[in-house]
Amino acid sequence: TTIGHTDDTDLVTFADSVLTVAGELEASSLDIVGNTDIGNDIYMSSDDCLISMGANFEVAIYHDHNNGFFFRNELTTAGTPMVITLQNKEADIAINDKLGVINFQAHAESQGTDAVLVAAGIEAVSEGDFSSSNNATKLSFKTAASEAAAEKMTLSSAGVLQVDGGLKVDNITIDGTELDVSSGDFTFDIAGSLSLDTGDGQVELKEAGTTVAQFKQRSSDFTIETKVNNTDLLFRCEGGGTDFTAMYIDSSDLGTVILNNDLTLDSDSCVLKFGDDQ
Repeated sequence: TTIGHTDDTDLVTFADSVLTVAGELEASSLDIVGNTDIGNDIYMSSDDCLISMGANFEVAIYHDHNNGFFFRNELTTAGTPMVITLQNKEADIAINDKLGVINFQAHAESQGTDAVLVAAGIEAVSEGDFSSSNNATKLSFKTAASEAAAEKMTLSSAGVLQVDGGLKVDNITIDGTELDVSSGDFTFDIAGSLSLDTGDGQVELKEAGTTVAQFKQRSSDFTIETKVNNTDLLFRCEGGGTDFTAMYIDSSDLGTVILNNDLTLDSDSCVLKFGDDQ
């Protein structure tokens, strides 16, 4: 069955339970039971338009005027959030395969060149071949400066956050016992003062895992200790264009104090005592 006019005799055809419209279709309401195959654009010319899905119309996409969309779960019962899942239908996920990608782009930017490249993105990337016991995946966060967006931060399947270019935070709480630097030196660059507040009043200096010195509050006294046998305690200064040992305490000689220069007692009432009974 066909419906048309003299210029086009088959604008609408109906065959084998399929209705085909060759031009535009305008209707105040249209109920379709079954699948719909539309070969071109769909225009919904209303600020109140929505798309409802499900046997009970429980999921809907609403038009947000001049902004975008609202995705809504229409159920009012507890524990029914709106869930959006990006699925990959590949049958064999290998390492570095992308399970899902969200990109941000100003494609109509008039300046062109870098301006129209993807400016930011989030990707879910496989960390290995998927199997019955493995689906390890990292999140890759990409940003751009004058380029297509490139990876600047990752969150691994083990929960390890890796950031390129530095990390700025207000406060850091570390749920662990170590702060590791993979190579090179580590610098604290602080605008104010540095406070070390320990629960036992103790700070240790280590070399390759061995404690070599210790600062400790012991009862009412503050102590500085060397922790390696027969290690002397040196006080070094810089003067006259060179650095030198101003004083050291010889631990192998049970605390002999050796000065590099004079000892001045700068008080008229000072006393220098000798002997074991002082």
